[in-house]
Amino acid sequence: MQRPGLQSLLDLAARGGLDVILCEALDRLSRDQADVATLYKQLEFHNVRIVTLSEGEVNELHVGLKGTMNQMFLKDLAAKTRRGLRGRVESGKSGGGNAYGYAVVRRLGADGLPLTGEREIIPEEAAIIRRVFEEFADGYSPKAIARRLNDDGTPGPRGGPWRDTAIRGHRIRGTGLLNNELYLGRLVWNRLRYVKDPATGKRVSRLNPESDWVIQDVPELRIISDELWTSVKARQLKIDATPAVQGIRKSTFLEKRRGPHLLTGKLACACCGGTFAAVGRDYLACSNARKLGTCDARKSIKRAVLEEAVLDLLRDRLMQPDAVAEFVSAFTKTANAERASETASRQQAAKALKELERKLQGLYDAIADGFRTPGLLQQLEELEARKAALHSTCRRPPLPRCASTPGWRSSTARRSLSCRRRCATRQSARRRWTCSAG
Repeated sequence: MQRPGLQSLLDLAARGGLDVILCEALDRLSRDQADVATLYKQLEFHNVRIVTLSEGEVNELHVGLKGTMNQMFLKDLAAKTRRGLRGRVESGKSGGGNAYGYAVVRRLGADGLPLTGEREIIPEEAAIIRRVFEEFADGYSPKAIARRLNDDGTPGPRGGPWRDTAIRGHRIRGTGLLNNELYLGRLVWNRLRYVKDPATGKRVSRLNPESDWVIQDVPELRIISDELWTSVKARQLKIDATPAVQGIRKSTFLEKRRGPHLLTGKLACACCGGTFAAVGRDYLACSNARKLGTCDARKSIKRAVLEEAVLDLLRDRLMQPDAVAEFVSAFTKTANAERASETASRQQAAKALKELERKLQGLYDAIADGFRTPGLLQQLEELEARKAALHSTCRRPPLPRCASTPGWRSSTARRSLSCRRRCATRQSARRRWTCSAG
């Protein structure tokens, strides 16, 4: 349901721009049983029918039966795909994706077909991998290693700057440079599985039991020696045993899903344009300055202070009557310009439709008089399709014209003053609560 095209379809249906959705089969809209049911309910609410070449007009019976069958097909297809990938991994080939330090080999086999799943070492990146392992074994932190690589101008795995998370990763999940066993010449597959979050539609990784892992030796892909790998793992275990790390694990802080705050994802550094990130429980700072060292704005700001400053600006500037008046004027001008353009398009479509109907009537008269040519039927079909498209354009409901009432300025002023008073009351209540809590 999160696909942009599907959301555009639902939005068009909600605005009355659709009567019928025609597609090859119901699974072309979605194979997810819950999504199909939700989609059908929403379209039915907007009086939009679904007609497919396979099922005809879709009803509740199709949604229940075909939705279940499509869901089972998805699971069966996933199982077959995984069996095929497992066979490739057991033969020493890649099971999908690639890792830093390797390039995908593209060549043809003896039968002329392309070979898939082969990789080769990139010498330049392999040297960087050894450097990262050696510096970590010598006592450098992932953050310090990332800064040293960025200072040297070494591009990261995706061409951008290095980040400490790309080096550190997750030891148990096997992510990050320091935990990739492929550098040791050991291919580990099926360590993680991915499930879709029904609320967001995004995939979430889950750790599989170790008994489900598929491990295959690939000595030709080894980059790190056993001694260097062992020293890195020993230092990781030493770090894990520190009281600070043990305290974090006991608190399960990292496993908790923290909800978004008021300004989550909306802040950017004025110096470098980078994003802001949490640097503690209640503080925010530029992530480029704190993690990469590429920005000089290292000062952190308390989240509550920053939120209060933003709300003050909204209250004192955005909700001023003059600012609101300017916004309403610009919005009205833009909306009416779009309406004028849509009206002109509608008039052109009506004119074209009238001309097209005249042409069609002439062809009908010619056919009635016995006129026949080889391309006449095709020409009629094309003209009829064009006529249907123009009819659809002309039948669309016109956009409403925006107009401001004579008393809108005074009304806006009253609402702005009311909003500012509510904000001031909330601010005063927050300050009283803070004082009583202290």
